[in-house]
Amino acid sequence: MTSYYDYTKMKRRLFIAINLPTEIKRGIEKEAERLKPILDPSVRFSHPENWHLTLSFLGYQDDQDINLIVNSMQTATPKFSPPTIKFKKILYGPPDKSPRMVWILGAPETSTILGKIKNELEDTLLQNGIGLKIEKRSFSAHLTLARFQGIPSKSLLKIEKDLSLEFEAESLDLMESTLKRSGAEYAVLLKVAFKSDL
Repeated sequence: MTSYYDYTKMKRRLFIAINLPTEIKRGIEKEAERLKPILDPSVRFSHPENWHLTLSFLGYQDDQDINLIVNSMQTATPKFSPPTIKFKKILYGPPDKSPRMVWILGAPETSTILGKIKNELEDTLLQNGIGLKIEKRSFSAHLTLARFQGIPSKSLLKIEKDLSLEFEAESLDLMESTLKRSGAEYAVLLKVAFKSDL
């Protein structure tokens, strides 16, 4: 399924992501409600409507380039069957750094297939002249559940827990991020479906 919008802004802060079905959000919300009473009040939990898996952050892009982004998505996405997304753990992130987020971490096989999709997508974007920053590290599928600052690692309660949440992604979504005082707000601009196996 593909839908188009009237682009009227000069530049938009864009990214490409996989959004979550309602039943998966309910499972994650249970984990958030479990954590909220035990974590420091300064930990800011994101709203369920903002939960997604980011594959590629495009930054600020000109309106005139949005059609090229759309064309890139329409070229790359149908090359892949709908990927199975598995969430396996809740933990502090990012790994091997001073914690500043609560993550829902994807399974290794989820990171592998999404990494392949991400590489194909970004190669196509670059071929079409879209400027973006390419990360050299291996892709790690994760959802940011909450953010915090200034809490020493030794003061953080242990929260790591295994999860078993799974769904089949239907599309890659072009998203716009609008920065406000209350935090970022996200809107879906366009959906491009994965390959149909029918």
